[in-house]
Amino acid sequence: MRKINKLQLRDIAVGATFLGSAGGGTLRPALEMIERYLPDKGRIRIVSVKEAAQHRRRVTAVNSGYGNPFEAVDTTELAGVFASFEQFSELYRERYGKKVGFAIPLETGVQSTSVPTPLLGFVLDLPVVDGDGAGRAIPELSASTYTRLSPVPAVLSNLEATQSATLSRVETTVEADELASAVISAQSFSNLAGLTIWPMNAKTLKRTVPIRGTLRLAERVGYALRLAPDPVAALLDVLRASGRYARAFFRGEIVRVKEEGETVVREGTAQTINFGLVTVRDKAGHEVVLINQSQNLIAWDTATDRPLAMAPDSICYVTPTGETFTNSESREFLLGKEVILVAVSSYPALRRDRVVFAAWKATLRRVGYAGRNVPIQAIYGKP
Repeated sequence: MRKINKLQLRDIAVGATFLGSAGGGTLRPALEMIERYLPDKGRIRIVSVKEAAQHRRRVTAVNSGYGNPFEAVDTTELAGVFASFEQFSELYRERYGKKVGFAIPLETGVQSTSVPTPLLGFVLDLPVVDGDGAGRAIPELSASTYTRLSPVPAVLSNLEATQSATLSRVETTVEADELASAVISAQSFSNLAGLTIWPMNAKTLKRTVPIRGTLRLAERVGYALRLAPDPVAALLDVLRASGRYARAFFRGEIVRVKEEGETVVREGTAQTINFGLVTVRDKAGHEVVLINQSQNLIAWDTATDRPLAMAPDSICYVTPTGETFTNSESREFLLGKEVILVAVSSYPALRRDRVVFAAWKATLRRVGYAGRNVPIQAIYGKP
């Protein structure tokens, strides 16, 4: 076990902003959450999967914010995240007589879980497991390594913790995601909630969480971006030292931003898009278009009409000075921003598990790409 302080959690926030593939919320409100909930002398207990699995009588549950990240741009309220975990713990103890003794993040996402779940650990005085279900932000619950687990019980609580809902009659993660989305569309939830789901005993935890050390990696990335003289080079060094393939593949200025629900013209026909588009142009006029559903899913080279990177690999933003950000920022913030696009290889588990990989490929099909899924290592070769 290790204990982290406020500065370390701030580094985690910055690192998770980068590692989330431009999804998982925005950095500014996450930093405000830290100031709001963690005192200067506060410490958060972080344990490894191996350490948590030694406690055979205790259960680990997945915790996260849930909903539309564009609705959460100014949100620092975590009462619903905390309440969902407390209600889940009470329900699980009543039904099964077991204590929920650990929380683990859903994904690597700055505002969704990489900051809220550690703050939950501090406020409720319980250890947080260093790992998650994807090592990046995910477009749906089934895109995580938790997807094969039974999704019941699951507890949703609105941000103010005044309304809650328990999911207990669903059989699959896909069904749970659909029902949870319907629940939070109610006016009392306003498309945002705290979610606690997927209880795991020691054996299940070890089997289901092959993606480990994600909080520590985010901390190291944030530290490099904060202190290194050459932050981009240091960032790439940290990622490669962790075993990830990483490559800075394009540099330019963000010149266009289209959000989901807007209209674009394709082959002379106006169409409403179900995804976001961010266009980056270099000094020679060469453009790369990023297709996103909050998190970046595919980078498309307009000159060669081919993909430059695609999910489940991550496509991340960093500026030459080491600033990182996500697609949930405002159009005014994004336009004109000079950015380096960095491709980071996915954890092997996202491709190795056929159910999880199928979820990622289905997501790409929904945004218009039905071609072969090519890892960035195969696209670029040696970094």
